[in-house]
Amino acid sequence: DFGDNTGFFVSHRARDFNSPIHRDIIAFVCEFVIFRRLVAKTLDYREKLVLQLLYYEELPLKEVAGLLGVSMARVSQIKANAIEKLKRFLASVE
Repeated sequence: DFGDNTGFFVSHRARDFNSPIHRDIIAFVCEFVIFRRLVAKTLDYREKLVLQLLYYEELPLKEVAGLLGVSMARVSQIKANAIEKLKRFLASVE
């Protein structure tokens, strides 16, 4: 139970979000969420998976190839296609 302090904390937090730095952070997060949704529509499942395994999970190319049951050359090709799609997507957004 927060008693009478609840209103103070809510209004105090609301004031904090009106500061320029908080507005910038909120704008960045919103843009990031929108960007992720658009990227999710741009790349197919395998392309997203390859990029996630290589860049987020930081797995070596050989391990990604083993997990997917494809050659290292195929993983490189999927990665290159995904990056090219992202470049075209970003160019169309600008």
